[in-house]
Amino acid sequence: LIYEIELKEVITNIDKWEADTMRRYAATHYPGLDTLSSHFYFKTLHDAGTDTIESGTVNVRYIGRLLDGWVFDTNIADTAKKYGIYDPENDYNALEFQYSQDIETMEKDNSMVRGFCMGLKEMSYGDEAFTMFGSKYGYDFTGKDPIGPYQPLIFWLHIEPKE
Repeated sequence: LIYEIELKEVITNIDKWEADTMRRYAATHYPGLDTLSSHFYFKTLHDAGTDTIESGTVNVRYIGRLLDGWVFDTNIADTAKKYGIYDPENDYNALEFQYSQDIETMEKDNSMVRGFCMGLKEMSYGDEAFTMFGSKYGYDFTGKDPIGPYQPLIFWLHIEPKE
């Protein structure tokens, strides 16, 4: 086989490229949405109007996507089936997440990326939200199979109501 390859663009500033890519995505899908901090977007989709979470265990439903829409992880069985990532060995229960006032503690206690924790930190019981963050809050320059390096991530998050 003979392949013809054409170089379309050379990216010399990956940080700027990620920021521009996320800004374009937000403008297309969530007009008017702005960052809460550098490389971190958050939007409440449903505000349950409950008190803020101080600490303890919360049950979280989530869907993780890349900016092209590809679902790489979820704990919702129907979504996993729809996107061809269903694993019958998985129980698809809500994630029991140890909530804390400290992001670093949440990352460590739950083995989750910082952007995921930052999104949950903005939420209350019963809330549903969208968060998008750059690789510095995800898997950075190393990636983690199946997520490549310098890959912005999107999560739909839902914290189940307090029992």
